[in-house]
Amino acid sequence: MDKQKFKAMLIFLIPQLVKEIVDRENISETEATRALYESELYAALEEEETKLWHLSPKALYEMYAEEKSTGDYLSRGGLIMSKEATFLIYCIEIYKNAKDLSGKQVMALLNKYHVLEYIVSYFEALHTTGERYIVDDIDLYIAVRQA
Repeated sequence: MDKQKFKAMLIFLIPQLVKEIVDRENISETEATRALYESELYAALEEEETKLWHLSPKALYEMYAEEKSTGDYLSRGGLIMSKEATFLIYCIEIYKNAKDLSGKQVMALLNKYHVLEYIVSYFEALHTTGERYIVDDIDLYIAVRQA
């Protein structure tokens, strides 16, 4: 995602997360905003490559509450998926949308050519690229396997 879109996404997402904090903790918006911006979760959220911005405000609140409770927003192993699994879902969704496929259609195609395994195996290289590159790379990977 380019930097401008990412900044716009945060501007949209952060108020929802602050509202979640206000509603669940019964504190003022100012207190909730201050606490969020001072958290390690926010520091990770403002890094696009963490892909935390993909999570819902409710899921992010759970991570925020975990950080307040334990000092680590990732301390509950099952709270979120691995970065590879999160990225895999991201890739599936952008490919599905780019090709205008349903969930079943995209999975049939990706399974046929073992694309999921490819994405996970090459996570380190792929997660640094953009949406267009990922779609093109998946197309190329499939084309090579069709030949």
